[in-house]
Amino acid sequence: MLIIESWLDSHSWKINKRDLKKFSNYKNIVERQQNQLEENEIKTIVSKCIHDELDEKIYNLDLSIQLSKNISKNIRQELSDKYKFYKIIIQTFIGKISNEKIQNLDSHSYKLYASYHFDQRTDKCLSIIQNNGQM
Repeated sequence: MLIIESWLDSHSWKINKRDLKKFSNYKNIVERQQNQLEENEIKTIVSKCIHDELDEKIYNLDLSIQLSKNISKNIRQELSDKYKFYKIIIQTFIGKISNEKIQNLDSHSYKLYASYHFDQRTDKCLSIIQNNGQM
């Protein structure tokens, strides 16, 4: 038998183990719901950050690395308040980079992917650029 004293009044409340277990389960469920990742909200934030950063820019490999760093920083700032206790990995397709060689009439097109690893608990972010699936 466990005795709990309420801060509302000075009367002792007696709670048996079964009721305590139910309360603990309820408390855990409520905490999980409050801290739950809202996937649609994260997708919206990520899409907005990528769109804002890439809007009307000409892509090349050097710029893509800088863009990725900027996007990563912006996403991290947006997510830092609400999801500070999570480790979040975001992988997204950003666009294509074309590298045309006029002399040989060859053109190479690269698909640009970005993978962002955010560890909100340690305030670290790792940004990875992938071209055609290659690191």
